[in-house]
Amino acid sequence: MIDMEDEISLCEQAAGRARQLEARGDFAGAAKAYREAAECMLRYASGVQGKPSEDSKLLAEQLLKKALSCKARQEQPAAADGPALTPPVGDEKRETDKSVQTAETGDPAANSGTFAGSNRSAISRDLKHYNGAARKASAASIEGSVFRPEPPTGVRFSDIAGLEEVKRQVRLKLIEPLKHPELYKRFDKSTNGGILLYGPPGTGKTMIARAVTEEAGLDLFSVCGSDIIGSRFGDGERNLRALFDAARASRHAMIFCDEFEVLAPKRGGRSTVMNRLVPELLMQMDGFVKAEGTLIVMAATNRPWDLDTAVLRPPRISHRIYVGLPDFEARKFLLMHHLEKVPRQFPLDYDWLAVELEGCNCADVVAFVEMLKEPSIQRGLNTGRDEQYLLPEDIDEVLEAFHPSVQAADLEALSRWEASQA
Repeated sequence: MIDMEDEISLCEQAAGRARQLEARGDFAGAAKAYREAAECMLRYASGVQGKPSEDSKLLAEQLLKKALSCKARQEQPAAADGPALTPPVGDEKRETDKSVQTAETGDPAANSGTFAGSNRSAISRDLKHYNGAARKASAASIEGSVFRPEPPTGVRFSDIAGLEEVKRQVRLKLIEPLKHPELYKRFDKSTNGGILLYGPPGTGKTMIARAVTEEAGLDLFSVCGSDIIGSRFGDGERNLRALFDAARASRHAMIFCDEFEVLAPKRGGRSTVMNRLVPELLMQMDGFVKAEGTLIVMAATNRPWDLDTAVLRPPRISHRIYVGLPDFEARKFLLMHHLEKVPRQFPLDYDWLAVELEGCNCADVVAFVEMLKEPSIQRGLNTGRDEQYLLPEDIDEVLEAFHPSVQAADLEALSRWEASQA
């Protein structure tokens, strides 16, 4: 599978190396590098459609012409002072036409070559005429739907089962500064910054974010990593800027980034996309902390060990709060809330059921209740009678088949990461 952004990046690197070799008079090396850049651009053309494809084919042709020009200069040094681009003739022209045609037909023969270099600016400039159009289209999409505040949900801390210590910490760090601004101003205490909620999946991290914005009167901009990365070259950086600009315009807002490890992974890998995106995120978070108004970043992750360490530095992330599995009281609260309206003709032992569901996250408890409803519904479908009830044997049957989604290995990994941060 072709990574479109990597092809652009590799093209820039190869073209940069070609220019350096050409400047040093190594025309044979420059010709090879220009051809490698053209092959990257042809692969890019085969993976996109419409005007970007046509424009990238034209650019590939120009790169091939530069390769042929360097080859000619190598064979005829006396002509080195001639024009930088020599139009191909004869067999060379047919070779250029054949390479461009390969991209148009999707011939796999175009998918070969090795790459090197470091200059990453010229190809982006050459593609400006279609990247600019892509940027406008992307920005229009962002302004139209993606990065608008969520409508109020009415979720408050009282609606969240358990997690009393988590709610206490969040109140102290986010809610109280807004309720008592003069006290914090007296000590010149910043109310901006970031909070990381980490823990196993399905424990209520998103509900906490919604409750914070509801109780603090903040606009909520909720995104996940896939909302940001995009499909075009440079979309990730542009989307990040648009997100933070929209929140700054609100002046009293919180950005909630779910699946934060997707957006801020450790750098140094082969992905040029993330190696560009993480620095942009760091810059935007720094500006967010210093901006006027009440602006907060809250992030959530199940894999904190995958985060880039620079993201975790205060004040980008000033506080890290563990959101663990629901305790006994929380599980009992969830069971009572979700089983309250389920038809039955016997008293439920909520204490016993809460004990049986130890090790489940909040989502597991809700899923268990949904499974409890299925036997009664199936009886109704079999008999044609709608008046059915939950039976004691239904609970035993579902308990025997039900398994928590949380893996012991994930809990152990979280414990090890916590210990490493001490």
